[in-house]
Amino acid sequence: MTDTRVDAVQDDRGDAGRGDRRSGRAVLDAGVVAATAASGLAPAAAVDLQPADHGNAAIWADWIALWNGDLSRAAHIIAPHITLHLTPIGGGPLAPLESPAGMAQWIGGLHQAIVPFTFVEQMAPLFQQDMIAGRWCATGRYAGGLPGATAQPGAPIAFAGADFLRIEDGKIAEYWLSADVLDLMGQLGMLG
Repeated sequence: MTDTRVDAVQDDRGDAGRGDRRSGRAVLDAGVVAATAASGLAPAAAVDLQPADHGNAAIWADWIALWNGDLSRAAHIIAPHITLHLTPIGGGPLAPLESPAGMAQWIGGLHQAIVPFTFVEQMAPLFQQDMIAGRWCATGRYAGGLPGATAQPGAPIAFAGADFLRIEDGKIAEYWLSADVLDLMGQLGMLG
């Protein structure tokens, strides 16, 4: 399975057609070097990415299960006060979401509005010390109920994003979300 994911990355870069069968790490390293050179910035310290058996792999697996509807996982993997770096669909304050119960309620609300809400890893996550980075795609059909949405119930929904998680004492203490929210809002008919 890992080879398929690496090949998909290489296909997107056009490398597979030239017979380049580098590892995912080699592709990542080459991309970092190229981006650093193009930016004119000094190279950052080397990043030592950990293998999939890193202790945070279990947290990532539970995170995916949480987003796929197992809301009971929130209490096990989310710190009592999680710091969020995101904008909820439709806006609103983050404070009500900054706890295991708040995150479970927010994710549960998405499962009511998008049915079935399926959250799939697009490539293997990266682990480094207390950080996890993972790319995903979410799909389903709009069921209705989101304020400001004009999409008809049954409209297909698909959007992608990346999650960046900081782990502290075995729990997610900080969450950065980078998602195609504009695309999602367009599909929901929220852009006017």
